Amino acid sequence: MIEHDVLDAGLGDADDDDFDEAVEAADEQLPDHRYLDREISWLAFNQRVLELAEDPTVPVLERANFLAIFASNLDEFFMVRVAGLKRRIVTGLAVPTNVGRAPLDVLADISAEAHRLQLRHAAAWTGQVRPALAEAGIEVVSWDSLDEGSTTRLTEYFQRNVFPVLMPLAVDPAHPFPYISGLSLNLAIRIRNARTGRQEFARLKVPPMLPRFVEVPGEGPGVRYLPLEELISNHLGDLFPGMEVLDHHAFRLTRNEDMTIEEDETENLIQALEAELLRRRFGPPIRLEITDDMDDLTRDLLLSELDITDQEVYRLPGTLDLRGLFDLSRIDRPDLHYPPHVPKTALAFQPAEQNGRADLFGAIRKGDVLVHHPYESFATSVQAFLEQAARDPHVLAIKQTLYRTSGDSPIVQALIDAAEAGKQVLALVEVKARFDEANNIVWARKLEKAGVHVVYGLVGLKTHCKLALIIREEEGRLRHYSHVGTGNYNPKTSRIYEDFGLFTVDDQVGRDLTRLFNELSGYAIEKKFKRLLVAPLHLRKGLLRHIERERTNALEGKPSGVRIKVNSMVDEQIIDALYRASQAGVPVEVWVRGICSIKPGVSGMSENIRVRSILGRYLEHSRIFAFVNDGDPQVFIGSADMMHRNLDRRVEALVRVVDPKQLQELSDLFDLAMDEGTSSWHLGSEGEWIPQATFAGGPVTDTAVYAAGGVVWRLVDGKYRVLLIHRTKYRDVTLPKGKVDPGETLAETAVREIREETGIRVALGVPVGISRYRMPSSRTKIVHYWAAEATDASVRTSTFVPNKEIAAIEWVGLKKARKHLSYPVDIEILDEFVRLVDEQALPTFPIVALRHAKARARDEWDGADVARPLTTRGRKQANAIVGPLLAFGIRRIVSSPAERCVRTVVPLSAALAQRVLVSEAISQDAWEEGRGDARSVIGERVRARKPVLLGAGAGGVLGGAHPRRPPRVGHRRDRDARAAGVTVPAGVRVAWARVADGAARRTTSRAVLAGLLPGATFVARCPRCGGAHGRVHARGTDAAVSVSYADGWAFAAVAPGVRRLGLDAVPAGAAGLARVLPGGDARAWARVEAVLKADGRGLTVDPARVRVVGDSASWSGRIDDDPPFTGWDLEGPAGVLLAIARG
Repeated sequence: MIEHDVLDAGLGDADDDDFDEAVEAADEQLPDHRYLDREISWLAFNQRVLELAEDPTVPVLERANFLAIFASNLDEFFMVRVAGLKRRIVTGLAVPTNVGRAPLDVLADISAEAHRLQLRHAAAWTGQVRPALAEAGIEVVSWDSLDEGSTTRLTEYFQRNVFPVLMPLAVDPAHPFPYISGLSLNLAIRIRNARTGRQEFARLKVPPMLPRFVEVPGEGPGVRYLPLEELISNHLGDLFPGMEVLDHHAFRLTRNEDMTIEEDETENLIQALEAELLRRRFGPPIRLEITDDMDDLTRDLLLSELDITDQEVYRLPGTLDLRGLFDLSRIDRPDLHYPPHVPKTALAFQPAEQNGRADLFGAIRKGDVLVHHPYESFATSVQAFLEQAARDPHVLAIKQTLYRTSGDSPIVQALIDAAEAGKQVLALVEVKARFDEANNIVWARKLEKAGVHVVYGLVGLKTHCKLALIIREEEGRLRHYSHVGTGNYNPKTSRIYEDFGLFTVDDQVGRDLTRLFNELSGYAIEKKFKRLLVAPLHLRKGLLRHIERERTNALEGKPSGVRIKVNSMVDEQIIDALYRASQAGVPVEVWVRGICSIKPGVSGMSENIRVRSILGRYLEHSRIFAFVNDGDPQVFIGSADMMHRNLDRRVEALVRVVDPKQLQELSDLFDLAMDEGTSSWHLGSEGEWIPQATFAGGPVTDTAVYAAGGVVWRLVDGKYRVLLIHRTKYRDVTLPKGKVDPGETLAETAVREIREETGIRVALGVPVGISRYRMPSSRTKIVHYWAAEATDASVRTSTFVPNKEIAAIEWVGLKKARKHLSYPVDIEILDEFVRLVDEQALPTFPIVALRHAKARARDEWDGADVARPLTTRGRKQANAIVGPLLAFGIRRIVSSPAERCVRTVVPLSAALAQRVLVSEAISQDAWEEGRGDARSVIGERVRARKPVLLGAGAGGVLGGAHPRRPPRVGHRRDRDARAAGVTVPAGVRVAWARVADGAARRTTSRAVLAGLLPGATFVARCPRCGGAHGRVHARGTDAAVSVSYADGWAFAAVAPGVRRLGLDAVPAGAAGLARVLPGGDARAWARVEAVLKADGRGLTVDPARVRVVGDSASWSGRIDDDPPFTGWDLEGPAGVLLAIARG
């Protein structure tokens, strides 16, 4: 959860702002008006934050937190950007904006957009988040809704804890209008003197040191809170005895908090800063927020006394100052927060022994180490690096920049410990870091007292680079250990800011940092550097040179490409260079969190530029600059954004990453960010940010990445051989797999990836298992594996040739495969495959019972039931299920004669070039009339041991056991149905089975299938506890019943008509319904609390947001692991896949 004291809204600082005159450079290649307005772009960024709060798939306390972040960001925007514009207008220093508009016009645009956003913000709280909190047992109530007992206890609380600290201030000839401090919440009170009848005005400040929301005492399962200002306003009589309170309204003022320090005229920078911090409190007003019920008399008085205009007044419904929601968002309700994430120690820094201490210097000597926070721990990397240096007797000197530090900074303490141990320590403290000035002053003085050499950078430049240099004596020579990061040396922000840091012992970097630190503690930055790009002199020039090289390469037909990840993209020179590169055909990808002035997708200028923005649980903060460079990638990370302030008025540093694996990690991260399936916002040419992967009006965040593959096997001389692939780029050995393409089911992905990587065509058999691992982006990658037999014919006709992705494929024995595989997650999959071999569950064939697609309703059809046709939606569904059925090798089709059943399988019939065999024995009519014979049909297919699809109605296959009491077909009414029985030849074992139909609602998969296939053997082992049982675990993430995937097989959902599903309808726990459910009614899903995203052809499921409703218990969990089988929650047609292993 991102808290207010560690926010980074991406705004400037006084003299460090971006109000420079930005005139479009004359360029015949580029059109006029080619930039987006940076102020409006920032407001669009804050709108994206607001959209996270509006997203019902985000945990509700996190939504409250995003509302608070929006409010805090907007406050800072007014205090910095709006205040800066106004100051320059007043002083006559205003210049046109980056789009050539006059500052007064821009202020009008800002006012209109800010008004719209604040109203939307208030509506999101009152209409969405507040009700959602109440539903979760956290109510924010009004005084009028409380009973007498509650009001009595709150009155006691008021008298004891609030009344003593209140300071009402009267306004009359003897008492001038009081000073209203910035961002304070106040009550404007009109009172009447009961003795004289004269009306008076009073102002009461709501104490900021008290809880913003007061808990209402009471009993019950939930908690209730009352806004502090409402508690005070209902006790105003105690504050004005003898007076009649006529009216009261809340208001809030925002002041200019810009700071200007003339460094060249100030001998002691810290003293000047302290004086300016005092003056900041008395800046001129720039925004007045009032409640929408404030009367005109009170409003006019405030406008007059505060000297503020109508344009600067924001009349808002409901509660003011929603920064107070930061307090509510800290409520200890894990179920209403993001799942906890514990950063792991970077692999290179893990100690050799379990309880030992890591030697970071030794690890860095072996090679550069790239750490990615918060996914990898700051404490066991950066912090441990400095702490080890402080106590290491061989370390002679430590040099470090400090921009923002936490209040209890272990980084500062490590520097103090090092100085007290007699080491040379230099700390470059940037005391001008906005809103951290006071904190940095405290630490600067503490460092000086400990003997640390503290310097404050160069006059006129803010030191923003993140650098640490340790000089260590080793074997008679000095060695440089360097760290260059994208984020601050702040343990608190490292847990919620996404950042990179590079550790290296490279002498070139060490010499670069030595020169840079010497220049920072001296007078100027003059020199060029070898492996660094340093602002203000060389960074922009270096990036422009790289971009121009990509343009030249594209014109010459060489590989080219530019990828940039920043917080803000405003600098006109950089943008123009990207435009010219795009015109030459260079693919340009920009990943930006906040402001972006690029106009992407403009024909003839920027059609090769794509811009994405990603917001979510963590604040994207790293900066990456990557250039293809004709196949020799040049990739930099560092502290610089593409803004004037970073490139012209700050000391910034980028370091080049050279390790191939680290280059690949950064490339993979970019691939994920730009992937069409990743939740993000896409920037349009007119400045509109379009959310992608959305549901219920907001972006789906923190979704997993799904992939699928297979353990491809064959028997050679009676022994099992499996197919391994040797990947060229990664230099590893793994199993064939790949990411799900848009619209694919997992099964289709597995078959396609096996064919593409090995050239072998297969049909899927037993599901082997699911591997999960954390990607560099922190998203979980979930890979589903099936066993897939390669026939002799498919091996002979393999089309594989070595290529740039796969160097070779190799058939090996099971033991040898275990030694060859590069990754533990692949070895786990192989071990599960070996278990299936031991259980003789591999040679399999599928029998699929498929209920028809969406048909005309009975009450809407005048003809015979057997003639009911499919709807338009049903025809789409019939086409959609072809792919997943082909993936399992279906080769034969048997259907009920009903029109709706036959038409459901016609597309599959066309794809297979096979005719449909019609059987009256599995028809709905036959079942309802008591003459159905599903047993014989299924028994014949089982004995034939051939893949087959049975297309039937609801009772045709699953309901025939009780012909005298047929279930009433449709929706929930068929829940009492029982399965028909089929005699199974001795020795045949059901290796994998799941049912997705109302017939399974009050029984387990075991019961349904045992009735359907009497005599079959079921292996029932729960992957959670190892037990053989048919119940759902009350709690847990991988509960299963009866025939679980651990038995070797799992249900592959072929349920074309499902409109509402519980967890159990999710095939193998993931996106397998992507093409099975085209055109589903998204509104119906909300009741199940499963997060779905429409991809144009179907629906997929986000595992992090599923509420599981079990048959015997209600519990919450994830579907990453094998889901339970009971608790089907289906409406509409469904199906069952039976897979039978040869005994």
